[in-house]
Amino acid sequence: MQMSDDIILNMSNKSFLKIITAAAADSRLSKTAFFIQHGNSSCLLHCIAVAYYCYRLAERFKTLKGHENELVRGALLHDYFLYDWHEKDASHKWHGFHHAKKACENAA
Repeated sequence: MQMSDDIILNMSNKSFLKIITAAAADSRLSKTAFFIQHGNSSCLLHCIAVAYYCYRLAERFKTLKGHENELVRGALLHDYFLYDWHEKDASHKWHGFHHAKKACENAA
């Protein structure tokens, strides 16, 4: 998924913005802006986009109603691995299989 800055700026839903602001407070989430995730989109923009779509799904599906905070927080942190997986490095070899564990460790 590719996300441009103008789409992020057009997200005017105050409830969503309140959730992501609270989730990002006192965290290193802003560091994900320095890592490219998909194409030319930063990891941060990618995670915000995923969080936004999760939030919108929660608005539409009754079974998700009331779980917006958990969905948005999980989406923001799903790629919270804090390294550039494109760099040639032996530790990045199995990135696709191991990045979720690293994201979880960083979020804890």
